[in-house]
Amino acid sequence: MKRSVRDVLVCCVIAVTAAVTATAADPQKKLEETLNRYYDAYIQSKWKTAEKYIDPESRDIFRSQPKPAILKYQIRNIELKPGGQQALATVGVDQEIPQFAGQVLTFNAITQWKLVKGKWYLFMAAPPPLPSVMKASQVVKPVSDNPTPDLKFDYREYDFGEKRQGDVIEIEFPFENIADHPVQVTASLVTLCNCIDVGVSKETVAPGEKADVRFKLKSDPFTFYYHQGIGVKVEPGGGQAILDIVGFLFPAADNPTLPPNAKPAPGGKKTEN
Repeated sequence: MKRSVRDVLVCCVIAVTAAVTATAADPQKKLEETLNRYYDAYIQSKWKTAEKYIDPESRDIFRSQPKPAILKYQIRNIELKPGGQQALATVGVDQEIPQFAGQVLTFNAITQWKLVKGKWYLFMAAPPPLPSVMKASQVVKPVSDNPTPDLKFDYREYDFGEKRQGDVIEIEFPFENIADHPVQVTASLVTLCNCIDVGVSKETVAPGEKADVRFKLKSDPFTFYYHQGIGVKVEPGGGQAILDIVGFLFPAADNPTLPPNAKPAPGGKKTEN
């Protein structure tokens, strides 16, 4: 049977309409498209375009916050909350770290989104107060990209789960010196904040000896999703390691029933050394 040009055009219109309707009916697919548009605009520093995907009540926060450059991104996970009106998105972002001589590292950016009248918007919490200035001696500044072969960590990533704003969170990263000589180990924050203490249990570690990197957070300035990197430097040789800490901090006023000063669960998320 021959079809007229008009029939073909009608079929095309119906197919396109069906595809658009299917996408609109799938909130996860809709959010994925919104994430791509937002991060594409962010990478190109098109802030006016990026603002279109920010919740109106969060736009002043977005404008006031520093915006570190993102080299590339990859959507890793979308978690829809019950009801489908809110979601958490995990996006891997590549950024240069000045404290590590411009080394490019990949971090998980976890953001909160709300569905309003069929459109997804990024919701941003108020930023914490600016940290006090720390001494330069407290910052590790490796001179090159040189992963250390001398230390074997039990794990390099730690998710402390859900805590309450104001909790004191303490984490240890155990390691062993697997070199055939003693090493000097120092640890420092990738981002600076006097509300955090970081160090090592023993700065000089003999061959076969074990020690740990210690992290203590006074979480009063922070709410919602938290991420912190720790830089570890090893001498001789100038080898380096990056340790990552993530978790969620509920605002204290909204969650009075959460136990104060809860310690993180034992263990951690183990990763390749």
